[in-house]
Amino acid sequence: MKPQEHTHSIDLLFVLLIFAAFVSTAMLLISLETGEYQKIIERMQDNDLSRVTTAYLTQKVRQGREVEDITTEDFHGIPSLCIRSRIAGGQYETYLYVYEGRLMELMTPEGNVSNVIPAGGTPLVPMEELRFEFIKDNAVQVEGITGDGEELSILLTTAP
Repeated sequence: MKPQEHTHSIDLLFVLLIFAAFVSTAMLLISLETGEYQKIIERMQDNDLSRVTTAYLTQKVRQGREVEDITTEDFHGIPSLCIRSRIAGGQYETYLYVYEGRLMELMTPEGNVSNVIPAGGTPLVPMEELRFEFIKDNAVQVEGITGDGEELSILLTTAP
C-alpha cells in the first residue's frame, strides 16, 4: 500500500506545480498589460489636451462675429488675441494669451486693458507658447507648443 500513497502524493505535487505555473503566468501577463494600459491612457490624455485647446480657440474666434472684432494685441508685453464683443449693451474685450505655462483668458470692459494684469486671467490648459497671425481677412493662423511639448498649428476662421 505504500507505493499507492507515494503515487498520490506525486500526483498532488504535480497538480500544485501546474497550478503555481498558471498563477505566475497570469500574474506576469496582468503586470505587463497594466503598463501598456497606462501608456495608452497617457497618450489619450495628451491627445485630449490638443483637441480641447483647438476646440476652445476655434469657439472663441468664432464668437467674434465680424472680422474687425478680432485683432492681435500686445497684452502687457505678451502676444495675445483680442476678441471684442457686445454683451448686454456693453463693449468687452477678451484676451487669449499664455502666462506662466497656461493658456489664459481675460475679459474686461473695452479700453480697460491698462487696469488689468496678465495674472488676473482665468487659467485654462497647460500651454508653453502661443502665436497669432492673420493670414486673410477672416483667417487666423495659431501656432504654439502645448503643455506636453506637442506643437500646435491650426488655421481658424470667423465663419463656421
